[in-house]
Amino acid sequence: MAQAEYKFYLPLVYKPPSIIGVQDETRGAYADRYALGSRVHLPVCWKQCHEQGIEIYNKAIEIASIHWTILGIRDTPDEYKLWPDVPCSPPAPAYYQAAAEFFIRAIEYIHPAAVAIYNEPEMIPSQDSLPFMGCWGVDWEGGFRYGSFCQYIYQAIKPVFPDVVVIAGEFARTPSPPFWDGFTIGVGDNYDALSFHDYTWFGQPDRGPEAVVRQLQSECPRLFWTETALLKDGECTPEFLSAQAEHFDQVIRQAHELGIETVFWYTIGGNGWMNSDLLTGGEQAPVYLKYLNKALGAG
Repeated sequence: MAQAEYKFYLPLVYKPPSIIGVQDETRGAYADRYALGSRVHLPVCWKQCHEQGIEIYNKAIEIASIHWTILGIRDTPDEYKLWPDVPCSPPAPAYYQAAAEFFIRAIEYIHPAAVAIYNEPEMIPSQDSLPFMGCWGVDWEGGFRYGSFCQYIYQAIKPVFPDVVVIAGEFARTPSPPFWDGFTIGVGDNYDALSFHDYTWFGQPDRGPEAVVRQLQSECPRLFWTETALLKDGECTPEFLSAQAEHFDQVIRQAHELGIETVFWYTIGGNGWMNSDLLTGGEQAPVYLKYLNKALGAG
């Protein structure tokens, strides 16, 4: 398989809480190859497009000269949920048009290069789930439901914004065969790229993303690896920080070998999840320097 044009992104958790995932851009002589950009998630309020948060975000774009943004729409307002009593839920079909209108409005505000449709859609709806998970269900019906929604959103976006890359997936793991079959039937060819998340735990073997990549590339050659990191619960030790920096090299090697177009480390700072931040209290983790050097074309 021919290698995809490779772009590299430097992620940054950005506040206020209504927005997560803006990436800071670092520019250099190799920007044509390692094009740094942004990934922003909007917890959805479809009636008003988080005007204040988006205004702050646009100011950040202006300051950082960010020009490549992935916008992720991932939450469902309570009044539009298919399952109102579950923290995470897809929208009911009666509100697909309201969702499409919000996607259009958010794109008009932020002018992203790409938009991702929900986050980790193949999760099981339960009381233990988190609002920012998709929770469309793991069975065939869940996959078909999600695929049909992606088709609806794609067909709403493309006539208005033909150049915006529409990303389906953001899968948390390799989708189950029933979910995957339902998704592929429901979505048809109504997307431009697929995306996935894949993490490694400190002290455990790195299974790598090959399985999910093979599955997704069977339908679409254009893949975005939108979340990755080396994780560790508890204390952040020197041994872990050293291993994290080494793991970064492995991630880049895997991305090149598998023809993955973009990679996002989750995340640069302010998140604190499982010691994955590249910056903690202003301190640069060793992996941050590798990340920055690669982005500048020096590493």
